[in-house]
Amino acid sequence: MSKKIINREFITKEQQQILMDWFYECEPHLTPHPTWGDFRHSNALFNLKSNSLVTEIGERILKEYGLKDFEHYEVRSLPCFLSRHIEGGFVQKHVDLFKDRNHFRFNLFLSVPDRGGMPIYDSEILNVKERDIVAYEPDKFGHSSTPVEGSKPRITISWGWSFEKASKISYENVK
Repeated sequence: MSKKIINREFITKEQQQILMDWFYECEPHLTPHPTWGDFRHSNALFNLKSNSLVTEIGERILKEYGLKDFEHYEVRSLPCFLSRHIEGGFVQKHVDLFKDRNHFRFNLFLSVPDRGGMPIYDSEILNVKERDIVAYEPDKFGHSSTPVEGSKPRITISWGWSFEKASKISYENVK
């Protein structure tokens, strides 16, 4: 069984509102997924207007999950994304492949549909709420989501880091 961590109410309602306002500024710059088209739009954070709260949350993730303790193992920041899934949109099941590195990803849910849009990690559907963050190992376990149903979109920010496999980093030693 894979280890995943759900941290409930990782951000405040005020922070959520700041990030949603930023999302609406960035929304015109989100692009359709090459396979899934208009149901799923995203863009890498480095292509979007910078936001100090997004940067602050990324630093908080590194600190609170104990990942700063592994800096001497060549931490690499991976592309971080802002994404929106509308009705019918979903993440297809996949495993991220990394040759000699461990991969950690953290998905913050800013908006959760009234139905659907739930993440699936290692065949387990997770019941997340707005402001929750999910930490997981996408290079070790399959992950996807259920299709969004209804007019309320699924909006997430996803941060990722990789580490040398020699570092022996796993969720057993991540806080």
